[in-house]
Amino acid sequence: MAGPKRTEAADSGEHPLVPNRVLQQMYLCALGLQRLERTVGGAERPARRSKTKPAGHEASLASLAVSLTKGDLLSEAAGGVGLGPLQQATTGKAFPGRGVAELPAMAVTTERLLMTVGAAVALKAARKGQIVAVTVGAGEVELALWGQMLEFVARLELPMLFVVLPAGKAARPGRLSGQTHRWGVPGFPVDAADAVAMYRVVQESVGRLRGGGGPVLIECIPWQFAKEHRADPVARLRELLRARDAMTPTMLDNEEQR
Repeated sequence: MAGPKRTEAADSGEHPLVPNRVLQQMYLCALGLQRLERTVGGAERPARRSKTKPAGHEASLASLAVSLTKGDLLSEAAGGVGLGPLQQATTGKAFPGRGVAELPAMAVTTERLLMTVGAAVALKAARKGQIVAVTVGAGEVELALWGQMLEFVARLELPMLFVVLPAGKAARPGRLSGQTHRWGVPGFPVDAADAVAMYRVVQESVGRLRGGGGPVLIECIPWQFAKEHRADPVARLRELLRARDAMTPTMLDNEEQR
């Protein structure tokens, strides 16, 4: 009897669902976001994370960058460090999110969300399998408003991916994703510092959206770790790349010293 077939990824020691190429892209994207954040903040060297500002947006945004494709739309909060500013800062370099159009930034979150709903209606009518990804800070939208909006987009089965980013001391992390089923939308809590877990959930969610399955919400939870580096998505990706021999210590050091 013939044994099970081995994939090329398995033969090379890669995880078939999260290949090394994707890990490298997420690592470089997350590293770029950290570097951009330090530049915007005026710091000359990596600062220790504040207890009131949890890590996680790098893992969340890096996972989005490698999952979105040309023709998809992205909406980010105004004034923050996100994929839009990173794409502008890496002009001429390989960036996994290139080809994704960014919707205009708006200071008022409710107005921005209404705009994204309109964009999703247009994409659904076009029937090309494109989606709208929306990032929102934790606590930026009241629970009652979330309910009204999610119930509406679920009724229309719009291709929308909502990613709730960790933001300071958010009240009751996981509360939102635990209630979205009431409004007809799947909600998934994910470790905010685990880029691989985030990537897996984003990939499954994007597949659902492109297949016409309706909206999804992902809530990035800033779990507390005994060791600080476990809350740093870049450090965790670096460890994984080294464990897989996907990048040498010299390659990693060169990237981080740029």
